[in-house]
Amino acid sequence: MAERYCAVGDFLEQHPGDVHPVTRQIISGGKSPTAADAFRAQYRLMELRRATEEAWSTVDVLVTPTAGTIYRIEDVNADPIRLNSNLGYYTNFVNLLDLAAVAVPAGFS
Repeated sequence: MAERYCAVGDFLEQHPGDVHPVTRQIISGGKSPTAADAFRAQYRLMELRRATEEAWSTVDVLVTPTAGTIYRIEDVNADPIRLNSNLGYYTNFVNLLDLAAVAVPAGFS
């Protein structure tokens, strides 16, 4: 979130009413971490990336759900941060490990 705050933090501070309240809350959390926190997180991510390298060399394709469930709008409105976080459960690692991915539609509910 610190990276996102760097990108749009000035806008959030100058125009708080122009951003969805939940989006503003999440991104504003990036204002607090220190540079030391960022380096610790980056070092930990590098450790995890190295720990997974051998496994990736044995994988041709990994198939996961794009989202493990679908929520009703009223449920997301009642608990937006937790439920939106759950939606990335199976896919967030792709971004963090700098992997490539394709989302393929498989039907509608």
